[in-house]
Amino acid sequence: RAVSAEVIAATGPRKGKSLAPVQATPTGGVQGLGVLVVSGDTSALTELGSVQMQDFSGQQGVVRAAPANLPDSAAALGTFSLVIVDNAATDGLTAGQKAALESYVTSGGNLAVTGGDAWHQTMAGVPTDLLALTPTGTQTLPGLAGSASQLGVGALAGTVDVATGALSGGAVVALAEGTAPIIAQATHGAGRIFYVTPDLDAAPVASWPGTLTLLRQLMVQSVGQSGWSEGATSPAANVAVQGGSIYQALANIPSLELPSPVSIAVILVVFILLVGPANYVLLHRLHRPDFAWVTIPLLVAISAGAIYGFGLSQKGTNVLADRVRLVYVQAGSTTAFVSAGTGVFSPHAGNHTVSTSSGSTVAPLSSGQSSGAMTISAGPPQSVLLNWTKADSIETFGESYAQQMSGGLSEHLAVVNGRLQGTVTNNLPETIDDAVALSGSSYQRFGKLRPGASATVNLSLPSAAVVTATASSLANQAYLHTPATCPLTKPCNSTPAFENAGARPTASQRQAERRAQVLNGILGNNPFDATQPLFLGWAESPAGPVLVDGHPAGLDELDAFVLPLQAAISAGTLPVGAVPAQIIDGTGPNPSYLSAGIGTPYMQPGTTTTQEFALPGASWAHLSLTMTKVSTSMIIGGRPPTSGTPTAAIFNFSSAKWEPIGLPFGATVAIANIGQHVSPGGLVLVRLSAPNNGLATQAQLDISGQEAGAA
Repeated sequence: RAVSAEVIAATGPRKGKSLAPVQATPTGGVQGLGVLVVSGDTSALTELGSVQMQDFSGQQGVVRAAPANLPDSAAALGTFSLVIVDNAATDGLTAGQKAALESYVTSGGNLAVTGGDAWHQTMAGVPTDLLALTPTGTQTLPGLAGSASQLGVGALAGTVDVATGALSGGAVVALAEGTAPIIAQATHGAGRIFYVTPDLDAAPVASWPGTLTLLRQLMVQSVGQSGWSEGATSPAANVAVQGGSIYQALANIPSLELPSPVSIAVILVVFILLVGPANYVLLHRLHRPDFAWVTIPLLVAISAGAIYGFGLSQKGTNVLADRVRLVYVQAGSTTAFVSAGTGVFSPHAGNHTVSTSSGSTVAPLSSGQSSGAMTISAGPPQSVLLNWTKADSIETFGESYAQQMSGGLSEHLAVVNGRLQGTVTNNLPETIDDAVALSGSSYQRFGKLRPGASATVNLSLPSAAVVTATASSLANQAYLHTPATCPLTKPCNSTPAFENAGARPTASQRQAERRAQVLNGILGNNPFDATQPLFLGWAESPAGPVLVDGHPAGLDELDAFVLPLQAAISAGTLPVGAVPAQIIDGTGPNPSYLSAGIGTPYMQPGTTTTQEFALPGASWAHLSLTMTKVSTSMIIGGRPPTSGTPTAAIFNFSSAKWEPIGLPFGATVAIANIGQHVSPGGLVLVRLSAPNNGLATQAQLDISGQEAGAA
């Protein structure tokens, strides 16, 4: 069911006017991809409409806006997965528009800025820290033959003017023509910034097939794995992608629990004492036992009324709120990036205004249960107006934002004999109630971690893992105690945790279910295998109130502090699983399932995926690739499946050509001529092509090696 929303300006020259429409399809997967093109040309980048992204639920929406109409609200920009500034005079951008761009990218958005002859006017008003390359001039290049080869298209007919300049700190060249960058990219907070040196809307680039491929790659990377951390997910993407799992956890409101048996027992004992012994003693002292026919009904009525009134005051008329926050922390940083879902339970139908976090990017939270009416007010104060079409129901919304933290989580890890070993320390001012570390198909549970306490991690690195249809997710194994695998005759959900599905869960069972639901969402499209090792700590201390119509609502909160585990390279050794692959492109009649979760994508028959490894070292003596067959399933189109494995090619940056490389499943294959296959920025590109055999194949690609000069 589609969720319609709009962003309304509460102040400023556009007060009361719609800033951006929102259309979301509540499915378990990725929602429609929204792209905002900022340009002086109302028909700029028409090629975006030709990009085929059938793997996403819904069609991508392209909205064009002149620079003067760029939203000055991060909430409005947050409705788009990608913002492209192309041949636009940005020198007139207001301080509010610039701040909104900063907040949008920092919270997980993606920004691409183009160059060409118009580089100066296009970058004039864009904050300099949002430029992966700072242009200072132009140069003319013929044909773009090398870039064309990497993109898999023919060379450009004619010459093209590209912007030239210096890379920003931490930026790498993702696409180059000789020594001239064509695309520079970098991370910024939780988001990613791109600088495309040609003007994509100017001839002859606009009609070049490579432009379509280039735009598709930007869109794939905007929806897929982000730059928050290698292999980890974008907080902004999580709000859309994890709508189903977050909604399940929000609907599981602890405040809706029945009173405990102890409380009920105490009430019954008090009632019996009043009606029995207390009533008898009172009447006996008054010498009027005949009044019992009056006092007993009166005590019963008073007790029933008191019990009903107490229950009504506690839960019967209250608007209750539940909030789930995914707090993505980075080792050594006090800035965290938050994806949050808020659910509000109302005992009455009607409208309520609900507060949001200051400066957050607000978006509909796909649930499959929402009534669909939501209006986002940009503030101040920022809020959402939700509509309850029926009483005793829940309405939800999602947010993403950057948060300054007091302390955080720190890691001290190394790879020892193929295992990830070391400690994770809680530097937060609050206690972590319990925690779990995940790596590959293994996990490790921990108890309470008070401020300053450490957990000792000892896990195998992600490696070969076979997942079948009868497997249980890591989250369910850790919190619902399901077995890792089960026979076909007894599926994994036939366990004590699920057998009494109709029974009301206990408080501890409800807590376990909520944590399993959230963790399943964090793991994404492959909840059986954490290809990016993670540490996740749980806490329930509210980060702040949720105001409903200006009044604090009863609030239950569950915070998940997520830390990617990165082992230091010991003695110059890069172990398998230390650097996960990033999906940067997908092609074919049915593009690969490029989910924004942590995990390995399914490749449908006849499709390709291009994967990128960002190596941490400068030069390497040895590098090897390993492809692991994780699963083959999901028969496509009813065709009988046949045998076959994906073929692979690696890009040669010296010859600007794709070269076949044999990667049998499970085998480790050395990369020849390493200097030719690693870009100056440390990138390795591998393209996998799935056979057209009726099977969806999930293949994990890993890289390992030894730095030059290491013992």
